[in-house]
Parts: sequence; structure tokens; C-alpha cells
Amino acid sequence: TYYVASAGNDEQPGTAEKPFRTLNRGVKPLEPGDTLVVRAGVYRESLRDNIPAGTSWDAPVTIKAAPGERVVVRPDPGAAIVMDFYVVDGKPQQFIVIDGLVLDAIHVEHDCIKANSPAHHLRFVGCEIKNAANQGILAANEADGCEYLNLLVHDNGIREGAHGLYLDGRGVRIEGCRIYNNGGNALRNNGLHDSVIAYNTMHHNGRHQASPAVEFHGTG
Repeated sequence: TYYVASAGNDEQPGTAEKPFRTLNRGVKPLEPGDTLVVRAGVYRESLRDNIPAGTSWDAPVTIKAAPGERVVVRPDPGAAIVMDFYVVDGKPQQFIVIDGLVLDAIHVEHDCIKANSPAHHLRFVGCEIKNAANQGILAANEADGCEYLNLLVHDNGIREGAHGLYLDGRGVRIEGCRIYNNGGNALRNNGLHDSVIAYNTMHHNGRHQASPAVEFHGTG
């Protein structure tokens, strides 16, 4: 287990007593089965195609808020995105868990989270995803096996037509989420197959246009 804290130092070893200062430094040593615990604070940075992959759900790479602490990831103006998943060192980003973070896209130009194939099997649990100009979460080109669990997804789609969740892929789970006050649909289902959408609450979406809560395209 490694640690990041707002009062840390990136020259330190990343222990609980001597934590790193930034998330980008904190993810560098992670290997399958490792966890990066993030202490309370506001982290003004993006994580773009740099979280190492896990090998299975028994040996994921996990980034999680310290228990009971509020961790906000809010990049400074000019950033394109808060978190981006694609490839690291020529390998797909996979079996990565993001747990309990507040991901605030108020200053970024596009989406809060984006996952593109060949990235797959990403799990977002207990996070708050908000204030994106475009999508709260965009998972495109068959980002398979991703899980969206117990999320708050709100006030995204500031630009007309963008949505809370805009997803495709196989074996996807969307459960226990509250999705509200987004510009377009709560969920734009753009080709989910063999997936589960259950126990979610969706309300007060479609601020910029009359939109159904869930819209289906190319779904099986």
C-alpha cells in the first residue's frame, strides 16, 4: 500500500508516515494487487493513461480515498479531462478500481472520465462525478466489463446534448447510482450488450433538451 497526502512530498517513499504529494507520482510504483490510499484534500491534476493495469479482480490496482476522508480531484483550467483510460506501456488499462473520490470537472474542457477500448474492466465505486462540460463518463468503442457502482453523477453536460453516462460495451454493470441534473440523458446507452442496469435513481435530467432518462441505441 502506498499513500498520497496534500502535505506530502514526491521525493518521499510513499509510506503512511512519508506520503507522496501528487496522484501522478503515487501511481508510478503500483503493481497488480497494490493500493494507493489518498488522504483528504484537493488535488489539482489529471490522471491520463498512466494508472498501471491489474491482472484480475483478485489482483487489481486500486486508488481509494482514505476511510472517512474527502478527496477531490479538480484539475486546473486548461485540462482536457479528469481521468482518461486507454493504454499504459503498450498494454490495455484493465482491472483498475477507483473508490470514493470526488471527480470535479468544473475547469476541464471535455469529459470528467473517458475510457476507450482497449481499456476494459474498470470499476468506479462510491465516487462523485460532476460539472463536466461534456459527458460525466464516456466509455466508447466497447470498453467491456466496466462497473459503475453507487455513484453520484450530476451537473454534467453543461454543453447542450451531453449526458451523465454515455456508455457501450459488453458485460457492463450500472447499479445503485443516483444520476441527476445532467444536460441530456441520465444514461445514453450507445450499445451495451449482456449488461445489467439496476437499482439506479435518475431524475431532473434533460436540462438543455427534452430527453428520456435512458436512451437506447444499438443495444443487445
